[in-house]
Amino acid sequence: MYPQTRSEYRSSSPAYSSSASTDFPQLSLFSSHQHRNSSTPFSTSSNLPADWEHLDIPDLLRNANVRNLYQKYQGANEKVAACFEDKERLLWQVNELQTELHILRNELMMLKFNPMQNTATAVTQTAPGMASPLFLQPSSSRPAPRSLALPADMPKEVLWTFADAQACPGIVTDTNKCRPKMAQCIRRQNGEIVTANEYSAIQACGKRLVATFLDPLGLPANRAQYGVKKTRTYYAQNFRDIWRTVLEKIEEEEPLVALCANKWKAEYLLASLLRHQGAISGSAASTPGPTIPNTTKNAGGETRKRANVNPEDNKGGTSKRQRSDATSERTRNESDGRKATKSPKFRYTAQEGTNGENAQAEQIPPPTTRSLPVEVQFIHVDQKILSLKDFPQIGDAQKLLNAMNESPNFQDGTPSKNVIDLITRMETADPNASTVDEDNTNASWGHLLYTGGNLIWRNVLTDWEAIGNCATVARLLAAALRTCKIARHLCFERRVDAPSFLSDIYLEQIVEKIWSLWTDASKSVAPPTGQASNAAPLNGHSVVTNSDAEGLAAIDRDRVNDMLKQRNLTKEKLKSWTDLHQIQVVSKKRDAVKAELVTAILGSGICFTVSGFQELLDLVAKKTDSLNSKKGTAIG
Repeated sequence: MYPQTRSEYRSSSPAYSSSASTDFPQLSLFSSHQHRNSSTPFSTSSNLPADWEHLDIPDLLRNANVRNLYQKYQGANEKVAACFEDKERLLWQVNELQTELHILRNELMMLKFNPMQNTATAVTQTAPGMASPLFLQPSSSRPAPRSLALPADMPKEVLWTFADAQACPGIVTDTNKCRPKMAQCIRRQNGEIVTANEYSAIQACGKRLVATFLDPLGLPANRAQYGVKKTRTYYAQNFRDIWRTVLEKIEEEEPLVALCANKWKAEYLLASLLRHQGAISGSAASTPGPTIPNTTKNAGGETRKRANVNPEDNKGGTSKRQRSDATSERTRNESDGRKATKSPKFRYTAQEGTNGENAQAEQIPPPTTRSLPVEVQFIHVDQKILSLKDFPQIGDAQKLLNAMNESPNFQDGTPSKNVIDLITRMETADPNASTVDEDNTNASWGHLLYTGGNLIWRNVLTDWEAIGNCATVARLLAAALRTCKIARHLCFERRVDAPSFLSDIYLEQIVEKIWSLWTDASKSVAPPTGQASNAAPLNGHSVVTNSDAEGLAAIDRDRVNDMLKQRNLTKEKLKSWTDLHQIQVVSKKRDAVKAELVTAILGSGICFTVSGFQELLDLVAKKTDSLNSKKGTAIG
């Protein structure tokens, strides 16, 4: 008969120690070597089967100690399940309180905006996850829209319509005509542009209105808009009335912003501020999805991190693929919001003037502001050509630097005043200046340096005569490289995630332009007529004669390529020439073949210079003379 109680088990087991715990038997109790196929799993004797660990659970539960331990386990499991349900219920109550907090904040905001507003006219939406109620002005109290026609007492320079701004030079760029420079759009009644201090005051007014009326807004009624970046389009679609109210408010406080039709200046000014604010806060600027607890028990439910969706990050306007990706991200964020309550490392913040729905990970540091001054005086780029070679190759940069190193005195002249002014502006530019707006800093730093005012780089770098000499090119490239380094340093210090830099694009375009001017100037160089073969050396090499060069003005890629492929110019000669000029040859084999050497020589650009072309002609001539001497010896 099996023991049913603890006392019976203790009395029938002499191996059980009286000093042991009353809940767990000692290990000596299970030291029996009895065979598993015993007639009974447990017996009243002092020994148990040696392979007791292979017994089934019903057989193990016949033991009072095992049964007691199993009952404790079930009780603890039930307590854990009850605690989990309490947690889910408390989180749901937190969400309801946060929704109510949004409602109260919006009521307070609108009462501050219009103290005489009758609260009975409010449009109330109290369902969880729906938009917060908005206390709006009656439509009869709104000012009548201004006419599209320019008033008779104002000049056209006021930029009455957005089309006038697009037609004005310097207001918009060719790449993005829908993003005007608002610092130049805000003007007085006589068409004069406001000063930098006045524009800063207007920006401060707009930021205050955004923080007062737009930032505290709750979730939109459209659930598809959860996680969408807060931009002009977001507020115009989801909170149309409050958006129009803010536009009227900024025109009321800043009359210069109202000098336009259809409030386009106020709208684009607020759009610029929202874009700036979104770049600062990153994911914090996006509307958070509601946290809906899932009461269904999920054994392996992991909490997935909610991705940041920024549909406007791609400023270049690429394909539809990215828009569809952003949509799928928003859909995934909406579904992930139901699991967000599972994470124990999230804290809920409900500070005044911020979104109470924000749930941020504690390990994420707060982002810095984009207007934070950054020290850039220590950034320096050496103007020496050999130092410039250390930077990564961009397009024709390596060809240009090699050619400049071979011919440092190539067509020496005096650079034009515009070129010097352009370089000086790039060298002395300060990204912390008050005149630099948010559209021309960080990843966009350098745009005004290359295109501002009358010094547009394409109009300045017209020909080699305007550049003057190689020293000017080296100074220009050093200033451009410094601009690239400053842009990266600004993004690093201000914690701006920049996938690309505008200064890199300008650097590549400038290098291509200078290399094109160099090759055009090289084609225009011709040796003196009637030059003797023993004339004075040029740059340490023999001067090209008329019989050899047949007019150096005709140097081009095809001619050099044909000369390098001549049979009497062996790969050993070409290998020694590449070693002399430190030209890197990429080869699939241990020893480079002649075609690979020719490709490397053409890619270096040295063969297109006067001295480089002369050296190759000397190699061809020496090899030809050697072959002729060998043939003469054989005939003799």
